[in-house]
Amino acid sequence: MASTRSTTLLAAPALALATLLLAGACGNSTNENAVTTDGPASEAATSADRISLADDFTTGSTRPVWEFPLSVDGWTLTVIDQDGVNQLSRAGGLFTSFQLDQGTQGGDDEGNSRAYLDTYYSAQQNSPGVESVSAADPTTTTLPSDRGDLEFLSQEVQYTTTNGTTYHSRMLVRSLDTNVLVLQYAAPEDEWSEAEWEKLTADVRVQLG
Repeated sequence: MASTRSTTLLAAPALALATLLLAGACGNSTNENAVTTDGPASEAATSADRISLADDFTTGSTRPVWEFPLSVDGWTLTVIDQDGVNQLSRAGGLFTSFQLDQGTQGGDDEGNSRAYLDTYYSAQQNSPGVESVSAADPTTTTLPSDRGDLEFLSQEVQYTTTNGTTYHSRMLVRSLDTNVLVLQYAAPEDEWSEAEWEKLTADVRVQLG
């Protein structure tokens, strides 16, 4: 797609560390372009279809992609379609989508999704820039797609950097065959808000093709 690409991947060093750990730990990013929009997202399927983690979705030759907002009030688009990454930033916060090659065989969407959360948590624990990290048990949530509601694993993580700042991260992960989709909102703990998450995800969709 024709667009201006930013060379600034991340704005906050501590969050940059966390996000780069994710990209490095979770596999190679794809070159498949996400769909970006500066208006309301396309309509998701209107049926009651739900693609659960137990469904072990088969993508075939069509890669799943994010439909990611170009514009959210108070946020700046800093990355667009760079190696499978899109990102909005403001002050100390980042909102990032990843489209990654899973690097393993598909067929266990729930197990592979959980493995990605575990890998990210382990990477945080072993990072020299992180002093402590804690994570809640994963829960499930859904985001709309062109084939119905797509189920994700969701996990809340708090981590404190060596400079004493504590961050809150919400990460959604869904393995889809040999691909994985990740959505993360991270910010200093005193700036993170549920209302901001709702605003950021209002126009987020997944295109399964």
